[in-house]
Amino acid sequence: MTKELEEQLYKKYPNLFIQRRWSIQESAMGWGFQCDDGWYELIDVLCSKLSSNVEATTVKEKFGGLRFYINNGTDKDYELIFQAQRDSYRICESCGSTNQVKQTKGWISTLCKKCLKDKKVKIPWKQLFLTPFKLIFGENNAK
Repeated sequence: MTKELEEQLYKKYPNLFIQRRWSIQESAMGWGFQCDDGWYELIDVLCSKLSSNVEATTVKEKFGGLRFYINNGTDKDYELIFQAQRDSYRICESCGSTNQVKQTKGWISTLCKKCLKDKKVKIPWKQLFLTPFKLIFGENNAK
């Protein structure tokens, strides 16, 4: 996520993102938001519904979906997070579109047809697996 959008969320929800100033050894929020701009609105709406005592510890993309980890959450907070995580698989992480959204293969991303074409995301699974294998064992052993 761009620094500008991150800062908007930090200013709007300062208590929720109190850990953003902590070191990365203390909280993953030190890394900032580890997802693209397309989920900004989804995250903003989620943050507006969470309890006031919740602290975010990590906000990232993993396996093509949003991951939002917290401390001090209630059952309702975790239900809201689960719903947002589920919704993220239907929202383009890059632009926020909900039209023709799908997950890529290999390094999984959730993208709309336009962003998929623009980013030219075509990483075949075999290539994703073999590249580290070749680095470790050499080119001749990766056949």
